[in-house]
Amino acid sequence: MSRTKEIFERLEKRLYQVVSNLLGIAMIALTGIILVQVFARYVLNVSIGGFEELPLYLMIISVWLAAPFVARRDQHVKIDLLNLVIKNDRVNKFIEAVLRLITTVALSSFFVLCVKFVATSRQYGDVTPGLQIPFWMIQSVLVFSTFMMSFYYILLTIKSFKEAIKWNS
Repeated sequence: MSRTKEIFERLEKRLYQVVSNLLGIAMIALTGIILVQVFARYVLNVSIGGFEELPLYLMIISVWLAAPFVARRDQHVKIDLLNLVIKNDRVNKFIEAVLRLITTVALSSFFVLCVKFVATSRQYGDVTPGLQIPFWMIQSVLVFSTFMMSFYYILLTIKSFKEAIKWNS
């Protein structure tokens, strides 16, 4: 195994650990905040102002942080109707490679749009209504997520085309 590949794999493993820990913390915080809000509202008859938006933002961030790791393993929800219609494995491998290429192009385009979106949001200086958090800070997870998904789909696309070519020869 090459030194660069080894470094990349260690970096990716570490990133996965960090994101997994962040997701765990976010889920615990989300659950805790909701429990405190319910207790305060229905037992103490007090509303905790501003915090009602925090679980929503934590959930959005969690979903977008987890998305690249679902893409990495190609475990997103999909329906393989073509396999039911087309019985030729060679053709299916080629179609899978082309579909991954289309997905890669779409995700890469979405990444560019996300970068522009976050830059525009930062320029306007919009903040959340309750906690006054700059929106661009919450939205910046989109840039990370779409970049990582694009990267993983580039790797998956290359792998798919290699498999399709190998299968063809």
